[in-house]
Amino acid sequence: MAKRSGFESYLRKAFDVALSPGRSTAKPMTMQGSLRFYYNIMVIPLILGVLISLLIGGIASAGLVALALLVIVPISVFINSAIYHLIIGMLFKIYRSDYERVFSAFTYGIVPVVLVYWLVGVPLIGVIIAGIFAIWGYVVQIIALSNILRMSRLKAFATTLLSGIVLAFAVMLVSSVFAVGVFTGLHTLGI
Repeated sequence: MAKRSGFESYLRKAFDVALSPGRSTAKPMTMQGSLRFYYNIMVIPLILGVLISLLIGGIASAGLVALALLVIVPISVFINSAIYHLIIGMLFKIYRSDYERVFSAFTYGIVPVVLVYWLVGVPLIGVIIAGIFAIWGYVVQIIALSNILRMSRLKAFATTLLSGIVLAFAVMLVSSVFAVGVFTGLHTLGI
């Protein structure tokens, strides 16, 4: 049997993660390994997404697909996993693992969406399919968090909800303080 190339093994792993996350998300990746995995699996969706967007939506649409896959998605995985780690790991001390493990779980969670992201350029149907896969990606993320952080699936689900609630509360609090400051300043100026 011929040895698979690195690229082919990453794609195989991506499909394993999307189709059977319980088995394929048990092993955490390093931060570098997570990024290498992500950038390898997004190559084909990137090419297909840019081509479809050029055909249907034009160059601006193709540029947005490229920007999303090359920059926005990895940054959002970084930020979301950092917020989760700060709230759940450091504030509530629900688990005792390092950030790299959380980043790995969040990277696994984005895999289903990345695999179908090329369809986003197709009006309506592409967005619906991406939405369905985003829900499945959330399930994969919960399974990966459960596997990697050694907690039950229910606890992994509850911690993602808790993280979201705490984040939403913090955003509302900061927004309220900002709004009060702006309105107080406007009132002081007589506006």
